[in-house]
Amino acid sequence: MFKSHSPYKAFTNPKSGLSKGGKLIYCFRDQCDVCVSSWRFLAPMFGFSSDEIPLDAWAGGHFGPSGAKRGLNHLCDWWEARHDPRVLFLFFEEMRADHEATVRKVAAFMGREDMDAATLEKVVATTTHKSMSSPEHHHRFDDHRIAKVFAEINGLSWPRELTGKVRKDGGKSGEGAQRLSPEHRAGFAEAWKAVVTRRLGFKDLAEMRAAWRAEQGG
Repeated sequence: MFKSHSPYKAFTNPKSGLSKGGKLIYCFRDQCDVCVSSWRFLAPMFGFSSDEIPLDAWAGGHFGPSGAKRGLNHLCDWWEARHDPRVLFLFFEEMRADHEATVRKVAAFMGREDMDAATLEKVVATTTHKSMSSPEHHHRFDDHRIAKVFAEINGLSWPRELTGKVRKDGGKSGEGAQRLSPEHRAGFAEAWKAVVTRRLGFKDLAEMRAAWRAEQGG
């Protein structure tokens, strides 16, 4: 089992080396929220705290319109493949809204419909934000191995504190809408229209999620 940022097409292209079987779980999160999360997570890997890099500078430089459109094109590809039996398509917001149902859905997708109540309870408990961000488990999600190699390659100082992907004040929805400037929020909205509305017809993420929920039977 491994995590990847590879697009769906990488798993269908025979030349990619990723098309030889397996199952694929895809999760999409609101890009404004992803922008804020990546700002917190990635800045320390470049030797800075996120406080040293203004969020708007990060949004315009690292993430930016081209990055947003690339991610949205990948979203469209995964959406169009959501009925592929190899694919389980998820939205971050729905995962947060019903954690246990998501665990059950992933278990069934992995062929573990027979998962007993004790195992279900354990999986739910260990995948909560509280558990994953705890001092005991935080190091599992801070990518310290990748960060160390990255530092060695780029001549950066080490050690330094990593924020990690599961930060204490993270795991929220809507933070991007609150923290990004109106200009950058408008930029993300324009990227959505240029890619997703053009390809799939959804005017925004809320409409796409509603269509997905309807397909799931509510």
